Amino acid sequence: MLGLTEYKSAVLVGKGALNTRSKKENKNIACECEARVRAFLRMLRVGEGTGELIKSYDYNKKETIYIHHDFQKGYTIAFGGNKITDLSKHPEVNYGGSTAEGAYQIMRYVWWELNGNQVVKNSENDYIKTGIREEYHNYVKKYKIPDYRHESQDKLCVIIMKHYCKKLIDTIIDNNIEKAIRDYASLKWASLPHKGDNSYHEYKGKPQPATPMKICIEHYEIFLKDELNEVSCLHLKKGFLKEFEYACRCSNNNKGLTKWQNPLKKNQITIHTYGGIVRPWRSAFGRVRTDMSGSDNGARPHHGLDLFAEIGTEVFACLPGEVVSLTPGNGYGNGIVFKIDDNYLSEFKKQRRNYSPYYIKSNRTYDSNKYNIDGYGDFEEYEGINESVSVYLMYAHLSEISVKLNDKITESNMNTVLGKTGTSGATNTKGPHLHFEIRSKQNPSGYAERYNPAYYIDYKNEEQMTASERKIQDDTAGK
Repeated sequence: MLGLTEYKSAVLVGKGALNTRSKKENKNIACECEARVRAFLRMLRVGEGTGELIKSYDYNKKETIYIHHDFQKGYTIAFGGNKITDLSKHPEVNYGGSTAEGAYQIMRYVWWELNGNQVVKNSENDYIKTGIREEYHNYVKKYKIPDYRHESQDKLCVIIMKHYCKKLIDTIIDNNIEKAIRDYASLKWASLPHKGDNSYHEYKGKPQPATPMKICIEHYEIFLKDELNEVSCLHLKKGFLKEFEYACRCSNNNKGLTKWQNPLKKNQITIHTYGGIVRPWRSAFGRVRTDMSGSDNGARPHHGLDLFAEIGTEVFACLPGEVVSLTPGNGYGNGIVFKIDDNYLSEFKKQRRNYSPYYIKSNRTYDSNKYNIDGYGDFEEYEGINESVSVYLMYAHLSEISVKLNDKITESNMNTVLGKTGTSGATNTKGPHLHFEIRSKQNPSGYAERYNPAYYIDYKNEEQMTASERKIQDDTAGK
């Protein structure tokens, strides 16, 4: 249930419960990863009062029990047991203080947000549309949701899990279900426990009821067994996780799934420019080269991260994948474009670290005795994008390429040397480096199709280096 600080959890107790499950055979199960996500959705629906089990009370035993319920009916149930008759879209009807509707009790304002509308609270604490469009969160359009029918509701729940509960789906796939519930899902759905068996949310100053963690796990395990046996009552089709940019990483497909490795054995910002001037910010991603005329408001755009590397330093693939190009683009010299295998995109996503752009001139004070800052224009490191369907790595300024087009890197040969660093086409450079990019396309356009590599590589900036590390760069620059 979304927006649960606004209303009481819509649990249907006893009434209308059936003695048999409404299930259908479903031969569309793609993998164990998808089975886990499906089982989680079914567990969630029990808490929301729209699942195949519904909470009741045994007066003889004086305890809460769960009895069978019509699962498919949940798609047409609104808050308070009201019936939805038109599934062409979210009904957007307020039923006695709540607009929670459908299998996952999605609120009206969340539906508005999922359609790319800017939503705010007014002076009366009601959610309203401002009339401003924000297409970056028009997920209904992005994922081609045509209506509010059964499959669409299942997909909308996955969208919410992906975009409103970061890391939730990855945590489910990793089989850490208690963490998935407590740390992520409980923040959106009040029927799930956050701390102990208590909901994260309140209604009119009182804690909302939540399903005890033990019961959540028991339900999840029951439903997972169903899903692994290819019995499901959901409407998600085979391969739905790929549709939402998650790769299968089942044990039978990806045994010993490898972890991310950095492109260099040692990763440091390049301190010196070609001419030996101390300007480390020029090596960052973004509008950082304001001493050069270019297309980015008078600055030359810098689309990658320059990692210091003495000439001849070996470079490596960060994850398994394939060499798709040996021509990285104009101005990059010798280089490689490498596409990460789709099965390892989840590992790529997990690598993203908690980082804030460091090289923003207005946020820092530079000692002019240490850095050549005088007369240098404003500069700003950009955040870049944070997700895409495909991921490409680009290695530039190489003196030597050790792989061929279409060569594949797998878990078994991750120590393969892709090439060696060079001089970026300038044989007398004072700041030799690897220019490293992370792209959403093989041939990207600007920042909108590139990641900031600093979010994925835990490199050292100039203030974090040891004296000996700094000396190596100074000696290379002839200081």
